[in-house]
Order: sequence, then C-alpha cells, then structure tokens
Amino acid sequence: MTFGDDWTGWSLAQGQAIPDCTDGAGPCVPRADSGPAEVRLPSEAEWEFAARGGLAVSAETFAQSRFPMPDGIGRYAWSNDNAGGQVHPIGTRGASPLGLHDLYGNVSEMLLDRTLSRTPQGQTPVFIVRGGGRYDPSEKLTADLRYEVPIHNEAGRTRTSDTGFRVVVSTVGVPKVLPPATTSNAQDSGHTPEVSGGTPMRKEVEPDLTDEERREIRGQLDRLGLNAGPPPGGLWFAVLDLLRRLGIGHGPDLLGERARGALATFQKSANLEASGLVTAETRQALRVAVDALIAKELAEAERRAELERQAELVRQAEIEKQAKRDRQAEQERLARQAIVEQERQAQQAVLDLLLPMATLPAGSFDMGCQYPCDANEGPAHRVTIRGFRIGKYSVTQAQWQTIMSANPSQLKGDERPVDSVSWYEAQEFLKRLNAQFPGKPYRLPTEAEWEYAARGGLHPDYCSECASVSKGKILEWVQDCYHYNYEGAPSDGSEWRWGPCLSGNRVTRGGPWLKLDFKLDWCERVTSRGMGDPGDRYKELGLRLAQDL
Repeated sequence: MTFGDDWTGWSLAQGQAIPDCTDGAGPCVPRADSGPAEVRLPSEAEWEFAARGGLAVSAETFAQSRFPMPDGIGRYAWSNDNAGGQVHPIGTRGASPLGLHDLYGNVSEMLLDRTLSRTPQGQTPVFIVRGGGRYDPSEKLTADLRYEVPIHNEAGRTRTSDTGFRVVVSTVGVPKVLPPATTSNAQDSGHTPEVSGGTPMRKEVEPDLTDEERREIRGQLDRLGLNAGPPPGGLWFAVLDLLRRLGIGHGPDLLGERARGALATFQKSANLEASGLVTAETRQALRVAVDALIAKELAEAERRAELERQAELVRQAEIEKQAKRDRQAEQERLARQAIVEQERQAQQAVLDLLLPMATLPAGSFDMGCQYPCDANEGPAHRVTIRGFRIGKYSVTQAQWQTIMSANPSQLKGDERPVDSVSWYEAQEFLKRLNAQFPGKPYRLPTEAEWEYAARGGLHPDYCSECASVSKGKILEWVQDCYHYNYEGAPSDGSEWRWGPCLSGNRVTRGGPWLKLDFKLDWCERVTSRGMGDPGDRYKELGLRLAQDL
C-alpha cells in the first residue's frame, strides 16, 4: 500500500514536467486517460477479470477457469510441478491473451481487498491473495484460487516468502459513471447535466446496489417468469463492479441489459414508469408480487400435497385390499390343499386296507450265496438297501380285477394270488393303479429288495429258518433284468438294468405252489433265482408291490 501511495504521490507531483510512458522512453510518468495516474494494488474483480483473459477472449473462454494454454500450464506458470521450490525471475513463462505474465504460480499476489474472517477466537482482519505460488500443484492454479491471509501474526505484520504483488494504473479520484440508458429530458436533448469540474450528474434513483441486492432483484425477476437470467456465480458481480469502477457501467444500479429489460416489463405490468431502473416503488412492487407468487406457490404445494396424501390413502387402501385378496386366496389354497390331503389320506387308508404294506428300514446284508447253491446265486456280495415299503402279500385276484377289470388266473379265488400274468401286464397294472391313486407310485421290488425282505433282516438260507413273507405259493416278477450271476451287480439295491439283459428276460423270485423241492414242496432258498420272458404268462407267475418311503 505504501509503495502505491508513494508512487502515486510522485506521479502527481511531477505533473506535466515529465512525459507519459506511452512510448516506453524514460524517465516517464504513468498516466490514465491523459490525466495523472493512481498506482495501487488491483481489486479482486480486476485481478480475476485479467486472469480470465478480459475482453481479449470470447465469453465462452472467459467463463473457463483459465485463459487458453495450448502448450499446457507448465509453459505459463511456475508451480510445485516445475518450480523446484524456488521463486523464478518474472516474465520467464508465457503471457496471457492480455500480454500479462505470471498471473498463475511463482508467487501469490496481494490484492487491494481486505475483509474479516471468522475464527473460533472471533473475527480476524485478512488480506486477499490470488493466483497461487510455487508450492501449489499445477491443477490447482485457476482464476478461482483464493487465499485469505491474516494481516498480523505473532511477529507483527504478516510477511511470507511466497507472496508478492503487481500494480494497476487508474484514474485519480472518483471514476466517471455514464448516464443510464433511459428516457429523460436531459438525454432526449443530447445534453448531460454536469456539476462543477465536468463530472456527469447521476439521475435521481436509488444509490448503487450491492451485489447481494442485484442478485436478489434478478432472482425476483426470474421467479416472476421475466427471464432476467441467473448470473454465472459471483464472478458476474465482480465484473459489474469492475465496470462501475472503470466508469462504463449500465446505469447507477448496474443491472445487465437482460435484467433491465425484464425489470422494465415488470414495471409496466405494475403500472410503474418502465424505466428499467430500480426505485423504491419498484422494490415494493417486486416484494408484493413475489410474496403473492410465494403464497400462490405455497397454496399450490399444499394442494399437491393434499392430492398426494389422498392418492397415498387410495394406494394404501388398494394395497390393503390386495393383501386381503391375497390372504383369502392363500386360505382357499390351504383349504384346497387340506381337502386334497384328506382325500389322499382317505385313499391311502383304502389302499392300506386293499394293499397292506410292510415298512422295511434301511440296512445292509450279504446277498446271494456260495455253496450249496446254483451258479446263478453267487457270488455273495454286500448290498446296502434304502428304506422302502413292500406288500405283505402277493397281489390278489380281487385286487387285479378291481384295477384291470379282468382276471387271467387259472386257479380262481378272490383272495388267492393272481397268476398267469406277464411282466408287461404287471407294468400295465402298476400304471393304472398309480393313475387311479396318485401319490407315492407303486412299483415292482428290485431283486435285492425282494431278497432283503425275504430274509427278514436275518441270514438263513432256507425258509423254515426265517420270517418268510415272500416265499411259497407263487413266483413273483421283480424289476431287474436277468444275469447269469452277480458279477457287476449294483451294491445299493437298485434295479440292475445296465449291462447285458439276456434275451430281454426278467428275474422271478420265490417258490411256486406246484414246484417240488427238498425241505417243503412250496418253499425254496431265499437266494433261489428264476427268469422268464417278460411276455410269458405262466400259471405260477404273479407279482408283489413295492414303494419308496
């Protein structure tokens, strides 16, 4: 500040004795508009106006955070990326579109503006520095970069090694202000009233508006739908302030032309003088209009809120109705399911009466035998059986007649085992039975299940020593293909359906009523095996049912 004051004092004292500095020859005195010049620090608005490229760039470029740097910022600024922690000589980086060097980086630049900064201890006076310095990374160096530095510290006035300044030369005294672009007798006559000294007189309107007041008025106009246009952040007001300081503003209230036209439109609608200038009457009318608009918006918001509340009530009611329908549908489904289950249980009860079954738990046993046995009964091998159900009796003629509507047996009797049925006919009987009584399907037992049941969980070879439920009276078809022996037989008790099935023959187990054998005439070893073509209908061939658990 002292530097600028001393230079300005020297400039004023020299008067016209020393030529100005236009041609660069010295010694010279800086002048502005052919008059004595004031040398001072730039304001924040002036500095940022210059840092963005001023009038040397387009409006679109001016709105960017830096002026164009086609070779990258490293060619225009010293930063933490290239300064090596040192302050470099001025003018060693590229110039801005205005011909200015070192606007970004090297050292931060102090500005004329001062303000108060809030701290936990209270308000502290600070000065503003812009542009950044050698310790800032290059990506941080923009026209927006701004620091507030306390004017004093514990050692006295704040001095830093990375802060400098540049000066501006401006007209001494109060800057000229152009008259507003409105209709008045003085302007219509082409004459501008003047006071002593030739300074133009301002029209009698309100004093200069603050940035906040201009922002509020523009916001009010925009809210009223007059399209005053929002300012691009705080920068626009800084530019307006700079224009005012330079004496080239648009009227004493410094509203832009777009806002001024919107203001004139509002004044006309409010039966005021459509001057486009802010007056006390205009302010009051704006407040009334905006308050009315706000009241209308609040009423509309309340109306919308009520409509939304009503819609939400309708939606909740529909949700409850749908939930009620869903609950009713679920109850109906459960009721139907219960009826189906009752029917199934009733059917099962009938089946248990018609087809009584024994439940056999899982277990392991040695299937087949080695000696004295037929060759097809060996080798003995360990088999692990899952739990299953098996008919306590062979299928009777009455049961067959119920399902098949016919009785092929030669030795008639309702409670006697059905005979003279082929393996294929047994499969058809099962198909019809399962269709009539759905649920766990009935099937023929596997050969391993048949022998496991015939053994009753014990290991004797002859029926006289075991709980025989499966031997005597009739031969019974099982599900497996016939093999000459048990080489390669499954060890899990499942149907043996892979490998060679000789001539398509199927296994028969048990002892027929007409077969004579040692021990008893109707009994054989539990390991005894037979075979038959699946189409054979011998009079000693019948079946027994099985079922998974």
